[in-house]
Amino acid sequence: MVVLLLKHRRYMTALLSSTIILLLLYFQNSLLVLTNGFDQRSPCACHICVADRGNSDWFGKRYNPNVPLLLNSTNSVLHASVSRWWKGLQIVPNTSNYTKVVDQLFSLFPDKEHYSDAGPDRCRTCAVVGNSGNLLGSHYGPLIDLHDFVIRINKGPTEGYEKDVGLKTTHRIMYPESVMDLDNSTHLVLFPFKILDIQWLISVNVFGFGATSGGIWHHYFEKTLTSYESGVHAGKFENETINQLQKINKILVHKGWT
Repeated sequence: MVVLLLKHRRYMTALLSSTIILLLLYFQNSLLVLTNGFDQRSPCACHICVADRGNSDWFGKRYNPNVPLLLNSTNSVLHASVSRWWKGLQIVPNTSNYTKVVDQLFSLFPDKEHYSDAGPDRCRTCAVVGNSGNLLGSHYGPLIDLHDFVIRINKGPTEGYEKDVGLKTTHRIMYPESVMDLDNSTHLVLFPFKILDIQWLISVNVFGFGATSGGIWHHYFEKTLTSYESGVHAGKFENETINQLQKINKILVHKGWT
């Protein structure tokens, strides 16, 4: 992925920028079902609605509100041309089955329509905060934090830069190579450039559980040994549970060498 960004920085920057703009449309407005041309209603109650297609022919031809912006189980089947385009972004071919990966994804994560309460009587403001050096000394922080949604990109920090970039973050767009810890008030918007990125979201590798090959349970940093079958810290139930999770492909267990 790093190589891809280095080789195609302009292209990927444009792609990411376009996606952020589409997300802004999604957060601010409801999706309208259009009949016989443009819907004359304003899609939101804001002074300026980004998704208003009626005030620009250029925008109206390029923005289709009926195209879903976020992946869910009902729209996860990709058109052949879209699939070819997406797979073309991937330097290393992935033999994983996309359909199986997506099915597993939505078996583990909630699958629902977010922000479905948007409409012509509601206004939500959005701030998309990039990582440009032109933010230094801008004192935009308070203005950014006034927005209902504050969308940040990759690892762009707020600590130490509050006066210029604000403190509030409601959504952070990332891919695995740019990941950072998120607090409980921030939503992850995963930008998957490849199937492996989706697998990263649902993969769990387990290390350091189970008995030794001789059936002995103990901590690697202690000399106390525990019987596998009995005792206060017997591991039979734990072992059976972990083995079952691995059997149904929920986790991958690395059992060690002893």
